[in-house]
Amino acid sequence: MKGKRTDTSRREFLLTAAAGTAALGLTRMTGAADDKTARIPRRVLGKTGVEVSILGFGGGSRLTMSKDEEAAALLERAVASGVTYFDTSSTYGPDRRSEKVYGATLPKYRKQIFLATKTGDRTYDGAMRSFDESLKCLKVDTVDLFQIHSAVPSDDLAAWDKPAGAYTALRKLKEQKATRFIGFSGHTQAETHRQVIETFDFDTVLMALNAAKHRQFGEIALPAAVKKDMGVIAMKVARDIVGSGPGQAKIGDLLASTWSLPGVAAIVSGMESIAQLDENVRLATAYVPDAVKAASLEGLSPQACWMQPGYRDECV
Repeated sequence: MKGKRTDTSRREFLLTAAAGTAALGLTRMTGAADDKTARIPRRVLGKTGVEVSILGFGGGSRLTMSKDEEAAALLERAVASGVTYFDTSSTYGPDRRSEKVYGATLPKYRKQIFLATKTGDRTYDGAMRSFDESLKCLKVDTVDLFQIHSAVPSDDLAAWDKPAGAYTALRKLKEQKATRFIGFSGHTQAETHRQVIETFDFDTVLMALNAAKHRQFGEIALPAAVKKDMGVIAMKVARDIVGSGPGQAKIGDLLASTWSLPGVAAIVSGMESIAQLDENVRLATAYVPDAVKAASLEGLSPQACWMQPGYRDECV
């Protein structure tokens, strides 16, 4: 967006766009009975009431490092396999690479998918500008979920809710039906997540949840989200703990462990190949609730290397 768009002009723009997309904003996603390609189980995303695939596609670093044709093939395969939840962010890749890759393939599937993006900005004007740019890159008129990216201990949470804050911007966008829902993400400190959950009226939360009990998110932040019936999306499910070595476990057990946590609707997974996607789809399709072998998940290594040199944003 060039310059600052007023709320009035924004509202007029959205009302015009809504003529072609109103049905999408009101449609509740259903299961395989309504979509012959859907094979992955779906769960309700908390108080949003929307059903999403338990396996979500992560648009972080692995996708941004793929060639255009490789990325397009992955996204096409994901949709055909029944993945409905697609996660991205304005911060993923140089020049919003992830959002642009999504925009090159996903708009034709808009009515079949749940599209989520994020802003790293903490100001009202900045979040509004970021949102406008996201729509442009994604080539859509609205998104299903707009989030504040990566809540950290240094965030001034009180400022989020002021007239010049990002949370105020997200609430305005939801009121204007530019986004159906609002949320936040992060994987730095569970206590910060708990404070955000208890302070604000977000619809969803994207947090680190894995069998290694990364930084106690499952013990500290997850119960607070469940209490408020928020839609919970898990990330960082495997990272360095997937494998057959000491302190590691099989990917199927790691996925099942997180799917079995209370309140978790979906796992966002960064997948860099068709083979990896197909395997995760197979595991999601075969998942049996609460059939996790606890013994296979003992002694997992803590993931202290995150955000160090060599870090990759997605996990599976």
